[in-house]
Amino acid sequence: MTHIPLRIQCAGGFFMRLNGFLPAEATSGAMRVVLTAQSALLVEQHQGILSFDPSCIRLRTKNGYLTIDGQNLALSSYGAQDAAITGQIRRLEFTP
Repeated sequence: MTHIPLRIQCAGGFFMRLNGFLPAEATSGAMRVVLTAQSALLVEQHQGILSFDPSCIRLRTKNGYLTIDGQNLALSSYGAQDAAITGQIRRLEFTP
């Protein structure tokens, strides 16, 4: 895992340097996918839903598209950058 230096401006104009404390994906906007037991999927840093039905969900990401195939797929939560998907997840495909 690559770490990048980061400076954060705090109240009062002070800067705090975080050298190596945050992984690069936390600050680069790269998509992160966490699959749990083929029944729960968390997608971080998506850029919107392109299509949705109970057998296929397609999300836009910074670098392409993520397709989730399965059965009984549902969005259990959805935010501006994060989506939680439940159901029987059979396949994940990333297309640049």
